[in-house]
Amino acid sequence: MADLEAKLRELLQKLEPTKENIQTVAHYFNFHRRFASVVVRVWGEELFASADAAHKLNLLYLANEVLQTFRKKGDDFLAEFARVLPSCMRHLNDVADDKTKQRVEKTLSVWATRQIYDKEFINSLLATLHDKPKHNPVAFVSAPAVQNAVPLPSHINDEPIVKPLLVVEHCRKEREQAATAVSKIRAELLTPQIAHTLNFQDPIVQYDLHSAIDAVEHYRAQLEDELKVRAGAMLALSSFCSEEGMSVTEAKLKWCEEEYESLRKDHSTHRPILVADDDDEEEEEEE
Repeated sequence: MADLEAKLRELLQKLEPTKENIQTVAHYFNFHRRFASVVVRVWGEELFASADAAHKLNLLYLANEVLQTFRKKGDDFLAEFARVLPSCMRHLNDVADDKTKQRVEKTLSVWATRQIYDKEFINSLLATLHDKPKHNPVAFVSAPAVQNAVPLPSHINDEPIVKPLLVVEHCRKEREQAATAVSKIRAELLTPQIAHTLNFQDPIVQYDLHSAIDAVEHYRAQLEDELKVRAGAMLALSSFCSEEGMSVTEAKLKWCEEEYESLRKDHSTHRPILVADDDDEEEEEEE
């Protein structure tokens, strides 16, 4: 993965303001779409790092090329760019001149017209782009993949059975992502129809094969981690549902019921006395 990031940075730093070069790099992005989160993160970091406003604009045009040309291939880049575009708009709001902002706005308008993103999201980006500039430059931020997630209460997270189950679910999602990456590798690189056309002495092909090996290794590691986590969850579930655990919970429930009954009786016993005292006071006032 480090090699991929290094290659991406090299391509992005040398990006030329020509249609041919932008299309070439866009195709490189698409070839590595299984690593879309890494690709887009590096793209965003380079946009922030560049001191040249024209180069920042070229990077945005590259994103435009990727989004428009390859959106039918899947939602990978649509989702990943949506995570970083808000912080990029805040950055451009802080550092770009009016002419650059107008060109950015034109690109966003094209996205709205061609329904690359919905109008609500585009309007939020436009508002960020034209908002009052901040005194302190913003840092590059990739928003969480899941928006508006409702966290579990802390006492639930502390339960011995819930935590392992949450970890199992996390491992399952990681494993599915790794499996998807491997499937894409087979479709894009390892099918017989494609493999016989490749020059395996070509450094780029060798690099892509190394990336494929890394993806399969990552998948294997995810499966091993999931097995360990599931074993731990089964142990926790067994302990949680043991007779001893049930006895402890039943004892706590019995104490709670007794406490409730005691408090309810105290309330019932004292309430009439208070009412009677009030009636006595009213009689004394009438006399």
